[in-house]
Amino acid sequence: MNNIKIIITFFMILTISFIPNTSGLIKNSSEYSKIIYVDDDNINGPWDGTKKNPYCNIQDAVDIAQRGNKIYVFNGVYNFIKDDESKSIISIFNKNKLTIIGEDKNSTIIEHNSNKFYTIYIKDSNEIIIEGFTIFSSFYDGIFIRKSNDCEISGNIFDSENLECRTGIFVVDCKNIEISKNIIKNHIDGEGIYYFSVENLVINLNKFINNGCGVRAGFKNNKIINNNFESNDIGLDLNEGETEVLKNKFVNNNIGINISSGNYNIIKENEIFSNKKFGIIIKIFSDGNQIFNNEIENNKIGIKCEDHTKYNMIYNNNFIKNNINAIDNRNSPYYKNYWNYTYEKGGNYWDDLEGVDIFKGENQNIPGKDNIFDDPYKISGDNSIFSTEDNYPLTEPFEKNKCSIKKFSFFRNILIRLENFFESIKTFKAFF
Repeated sequence: MNNIKIIITFFMILTISFIPNTSGLIKNSSEYSKIIYVDDDNINGPWDGTKKNPYCNIQDAVDIAQRGNKIYVFNGVYNFIKDDESKSIISIFNKNKLTIIGEDKNSTIIEHNSNKFYTIYIKDSNEIIIEGFTIFSSFYDGIFIRKSNDCEISGNIFDSENLECRTGIFVVDCKNIEISKNIIKNHIDGEGIYYFSVENLVINLNKFINNGCGVRAGFKNNKIINNNFESNDIGLDLNEGETEVLKNKFVNNNIGINISSGNYNIIKENEIFSNKKFGIIIKIFSDGNQIFNNEIENNKIGIKCEDHTKYNMIYNNNFIKNNINAIDNRNSPYYKNYWNYTYEKGGNYWDDLEGVDIFKGENQNIPGKDNIFDDPYKISGDNSIFSTEDNYPLTEPFEKNKCSIKKFSFFRNILIRLENFFESIKTFKAFF
């Protein structure tokens, strides 16, 4: 009997020894869900970050925040600079998984009254969320994000009215950034968003109003989707490549889309209306861009390709009621843009083209209709030496097709081979 008791006692001790100590996990879980409160009305304290005793300025809450904490900011105006080194209203350095939420984006205001430095500075941090504020920018940037990953800026108002501000949001050396559902306006001498050296950036569902440039895109492989660009000098400036520009609206800007040295971008299913100079302009050395399935209407000039641009594919767009539908300044046999795709996909719809459709086929020489005018549409140019044509102009406005973007990589490889081929011809001629 005593032996049985000894054995049972032994197994009980053994079992207890294998039960994990969860006290640390419970503590971490508590920290993970902690909410820190801020209210500018609590000027005299006490301050401990609770709802009863909120901090008076946001930086105090950021300083004590741990991973997974949320900072809830009540309505008010926050302009206290605590950090003399960064001189920003909020400095978020070396933080992870921190959310800062304003009570109401229209009445929770962060403003920088100085003519220097950033309103919010995020550096060497990950998984930071800023949501629900009006952010008045100073001379520099409303938010500057540097060397930080997996951050989200959403549901804010960025304004620079009556202030000389450079940029609403500036992003550099980052990965996996989402900027969505913001209103970014009045950065007249700068940009709503400017980024470079950024991978996997998504700019989605924002409104850009009255900026020098709505978005200046300085790196490749990013997405600009479902945004409204209105009354900017330039809606979107693409000076790098391989960016997807999809389902945006460009209305009443001086220039809707400015492709300045940008290559292999995809511009698809956008509404480009009533821009005062150009709907789209493709500038020198901008090559291999695909522009298709867009509505281009009521612009002074629908699309212009400057000289020394090549292999840009422009097809399945509707050109309607523009003062001039298209210009292609082609002055070299080595630089050519294409205003139609294959016969099967066709070219563009031009509202100023009057023609007949009695033939079909790639050469339009087989009796029968195919919804393609029998004669090409000639693209005008400013003193162009070489002519450019849409060989398969559509008789009716197109309906958005389902051309796969996956085909673009194949298309790009062909263009690169063509480019290398023509370069070899030029070198060969120069040699002799």
